[in-house]
Amino acid sequence: MLTEQTFSKLVGKMKEAAGEKIEGDPVKAVELLAERLSLNEGERGSVLSHLISGGDLSRWGIANAVTRTAHDVESYDRADELEAFGGKIIEGEFKVVEKAA
Repeated sequence: MLTEQTFSKLVGKMKEAAGEKIEGDPVKAVELLAERLSLNEGERGSVLSHLISGGDLSRWGIANAVTRTAHDVESYDRADELEAFGGKIIEGEFKVVEKAA
């Protein structure tokens, strides 16, 4: 059950992720993330494509690009992993934004 306190905390993490903008090269940010998450070439390209088409160059945008990429893979297990990675990015477990410069 989602309490008001838990909901507020979750919204706060989302706002924080949306406010953390990529200051450097978005391609480099995706490359760093791809290394950390062991993304293959196709997944890396899909994340970059979704990041650009989404137009949100923030940690929130990267998380959304990763979870959108989950829809592109054939393996249910891999899609599940990508969805989980998106949540971890929002939680701040994968810091790629500040190192993308």
